[in-house]
Amino acid sequence: KFAKYMQTWDERQKGVLDFLISILDLSTPSHETITINRVSEPGPNGKAVIARLEPDLTIRCVEISDPFGPTITDESISALVISAETRAGGKAVNDKRREKGWEDLEVFEVDVLDGEEERDDQATTTTEDFASKISSTEIRRRKSERSQSGA
Repeated sequence: KFAKYMQTWDERQKGVLDFLISILDLSTPSHETITINRVSEPGPNGKAVIARLEPDLTIRCVEISDPFGPTITDESISALVISAETRAGGKAVNDKRREKGWEDLEVFEVDVLDGEEERDDQATTTTEDFASKISSTEIRRRKSERSQSGA
């Protein structure tokens, strides 16, 4: 939905990589130890950007073309970041890896943004239901509404 407001894969991976490097790279600018390689191979999950930060951290952004991505085709992947909404998908990934005799991924769950606007007189509260949580589709819907209203 609202495809006009979706980022391209290249824009998305660049934003993700820039953010992760900004919080994970502890080297000084004069000793920067980041190497970035672009990979484009045939088949599913063949398009990737790989960033290596010294001494031993690799960030691999992969364009996913199936529900599991490279998590069930690349045994060397060690971690997966999910949200509460995608918790079942994280479990399914580890189930598939166990079927192959592979180690489970270390799973990190992050919170999603609260979709309620914060007002000056009232802060929003976090709830366990996702009715007030914001998804990427909701973000694109709001952008669409703003552009149609001329805001």
